[in-house]
Amino acid sequence: MCMANPAPEVPASVLAASELLASDVAATAVGASASDPPGWSRRRALQWGLLSASSICLSDPATGFCSATFEEQLQDGVNALAVLPDGLLVCGSCDKTIRIWDPATGTCSASFAGHQDGVNALAVLPNGLLASGSSDQTIRLWDPATGSCSAIFEGQAPVRALAVLPDERLASGSDDDTIRLWDPARPDGAPQVLFVADAAISALIVRPTRPLLVAGDGSGRLHWLELPSGH
Repeated sequence: MCMANPAPEVPASVLAASELLASDVAATAVGASASDPPGWSRRRALQWGLLSASSICLSDPATGFCSATFEEQLQDGVNALAVLPDGLLVCGSCDKTIRIWDPATGTCSASFAGHQDGVNALAVLPNGLLASGSSDQTIRLWDPATGSCSAIFEGQAPVRALAVLPDERLASGSDDDTIRLWDPARPDGAPQVLFVADAAISALIVRPTRPLLVAGDGSGRLHWLELPSGH
């Protein structure tokens, strides 16, 4: 987490929406790409690393073995990961930047700047745009191909979690204990408040088999939320 604006202490069980969590891992992302290194499973875990190490570790979920570590250009702790449709890896960091990595080579191909505080959450929209949530209380939409920011959504508290709903709306979880729903096509529109918890929302994930949004909060609770119809 970013030391300048720490998140509330959260049990490991709800710190990230993944079964791959360990006590020293702050985020995970799972994806597959034709450019996977030889010998890798087609379904791999992209799991980054120690809170104090500012590194990204590629791990095989079957063995837990870390076969590669990325550290180039990482100057501060990594808070979030996402996998783009082309298999490239995106990380958001405490240094306010978003970086794109090639998992096959371990090289950083692009860096985006614009947030005024640490980047805590990432999500890829169906149209290929990248959403980022930050401690600066905003959500930004980016074109990963160009690094240009196409929209800024103004929130009311540091954003800790993002998830894309089946109807393509964006859900955000924040330090003000709320989950809000945003229409990516309407950055000037008011968000819908879906839920108010008793602690900061630290993790969000959509259950695909049934339209449910699962949220983890800073008190250690999981909330299973029915999704309202969009638009």
